[in-house]
Amino acid sequence: MAVDYDLVILGGTTVARSVAALACRFQAQVALVEPQPPRGTDNFRMLLSEWANLSYRIEQLPRSQEMPHPTRLTSPPELLNLAAQTAPILTETRMIQQQQSLDQLAAAGVDVIVGQGEFHRLPRLGYRVNGRSLSSRAYLLALPGLPIYPAILGLDGATVLTLDALAEFKGETLPKRIAILGDDPQAIEFAQILQRLGVQVTLIQSRFLPQFDPQAVRLIQAQLEAEGVSLFTGVSIEQVQTTNSGIRLYGQDASGKAHCIEANLLLLATARRLDLAHLKLEAIGVKWTPDGVTVNRMLQTTHPRVYACGETLGGFALPQLVREEADLVLHNALLLSPRKVQSHLVPWTLFTDPQIAQVGMNQIKARRTYGKAVRILTTSTQTIARAYLQEEMAGFCTLILRQDGKILGATIVSPQASEWISILTLAMQQNLSMAQLAQLPIPSPTFAEMLHALTYTWRYQRLTTGQRTWLDRYFDLRRSWSS
Repeated sequence: MAVDYDLVILGGTTVARSVAALACRFQAQVALVEPQPPRGTDNFRMLLSEWANLSYRIEQLPRSQEMPHPTRLTSPPELLNLAAQTAPILTETRMIQQQQSLDQLAAAGVDVIVGQGEFHRLPRLGYRVNGRSLSSRAYLLALPGLPIYPAILGLDGATVLTLDALAEFKGETLPKRIAILGDDPQAIEFAQILQRLGVQVTLIQSRFLPQFDPQAVRLIQAQLEAEGVSLFTGVSIEQVQTTNSGIRLYGQDASGKAHCIEANLLLLATARRLDLAHLKLEAIGVKWTPDGVTVNRMLQTTHPRVYACGETLGGFALPQLVREEADLVLHNALLLSPRKVQSHLVPWTLFTDPQIAQVGMNQIKARRTYGKAVRILTTSTQTIARAYLQEEMAGFCTLILRQDGKILGATIVSPQASEWISILTLAMQQNLSMAQLAQLPIPSPTFAEMLHALTYTWRYQRLTTGQRTWLDRYFDLRRSWSS
């Protein structure tokens, strides 16, 4: 039986609009259902990126003036004129929003529908909205989650912002002290940025970057503390008290030690929950909970024609993961040859300074899987000319290998790490060995030259004692024959 569309997208997020635009470019018939009223795109991610650029320029300024390197911004003192600094940022955000606006999508051929509807199974699978039943070969759930407010005594009456709300912050100045509570990795990026912009930041997390290599975590933690960020790990906040100057947080750590943290503002960076009851997913057999929708490795829900990605899957929707999910859904929903998620080949990046980029296994998982067959190669940024030119000495690159040279994982901590982790990601996707990677020409001076150094280390370590003895004799013989 004929259907109206190739893909119907239930949106309200940036990824929904992005998938709609891409599917339309492939000549697919696409409908995008946006909530009423339509939500903006994820502004806080753009704000995070632009504030990061601003804070980096501030951090570099003393170097260019040959002044001592400060750990935090002291001029202008304490309060940053947020209105002046964010004016160009908001302008850029609006330009990007315009490119992904509903009017632009409609002009490109997307059938944009604003409203709230529900699925139905009979007489055939469809989505009913605004008095219409939308029939399609495939459906995509790309809806936004809602911030989780922890069950903390006194939180309701406190001055609290979520990451989403931060992009709409109306104050002209940032508070002097901000406490950030939550395990979202982007909270760490915000902590460093806000500290550099003149705010005294306190970061409270249950665990500090558990998904990253321990060596990288220690380096970033030391960097944050050196810049003045107060870091509390494993502290459970039990009460929030409103004071004349802001808020006071009370909590304790695993040992029972009490902690009291004062701030002017609490910024929540917690996980998100779903509220999909209005969609009536149970009517078509799609399983979901407030923690996420159940999917297989092809991102199909328990109904094979309904897909899900982004915040709908639960957890922290990091941009690099969401983009990979969107590409996979687009391929599987529209084309004939399905692909599966290869999450171990999706690089994880954290845009701190220096940046962290990681792909594949970390050392702990590799040793659990392969035991003594694992080899670890590490080099420091201090061996690279670019690090001296930029005065960026803190960093390293670690490769996790099998005995035969197969790359199992990589961790990079350096400026621009997010740019050249793709080299190693592609090498892993194509099953390239270290011997093949050694043939890759790398521009100089760049931080990527650490790969060049590691390939030479690999070659040298592969030499047996007998081979090294043979090489000594070979070169002795060559020198003796020279005229």
